Amino acid sequence: MVGGVLHGGWMLLARTAGGSARAIGRQAATARDLDPAHRRDGLGLATFGLGLVLAAGLWGHAAGPAGQVITTGVRWLVGSAGALLPLMALALALRLLRKAPDPDSRGRHIIGWSALFVGVLGLVHVAHGSPTTALGRQRAGGVLGTLAGAPLESALTPWLAAPLLVLVTVFGLLVVTATPVNQVLARLAGARDRLLRRHATAKADGAEPGPAEEDADEPVRRRRPSRRRQ
Repeated sequence: MVGGVLHGGWMLLARTAGGSARAIGRQAATARDLDPAHRRDGLGLATFGLGLVLAAGLWGHAAGPAGQVITTGVRWLVGSAGALLPLMALALALRLLRKAPDPDSRGRHIIGWSALFVGVLGLVHVAHGSPTTALGRQRAGGVLGTLAGAPLESALTPWLAAPLLVLVTVFGLLVVTATPVNQVLARLAGARDRLLRRHATAKADGAEPGPAEEDADEPVRRRRPSRRRQ
């Protein structure tokens, strides 16, 4: 009698678990058919939520038990540089919500951001005196900063390790922004002009219009009524 009840209960539990698994499988297949724009929006909102959790834990120490575990892991991994992660998560979330990712530039971003993180965390590690304790690493560049900066410092001294890490950081920044070295000055000049609004200032001062502006004014001149012949 007892064996039959146990057998019936086991079969009921197995059928329930099997039905739930099949239902989850069907829902997962339906989720794969979701519009790519909605999937991108979901990823962007999830990244924004992660940024909020990181900001509450790293800046306000008010993320709760789960958030505390996340922030402790972040400090262990990247040290004091983790304070910048909420801003980076916010920037990434806004990019995902505004613009679809470009698969062709994925490899470039992976290489560029990896070099940028290695250079910055290594510099933070060297700048804090290359700590060897767990607490000291959390206040410096974390475990990643130790892996990036300690070998160079041991082999070449801090005076040579720091410039090399700066070069790695610059290389990562150039790769992320897709800027070749021979175009750095031109990009900086363009950014300066946009910041100072030099084009708008020149136009307000009565500078001569360029060819593009002359072409834009051509239809206006054509529409002007011609004078009557006497």
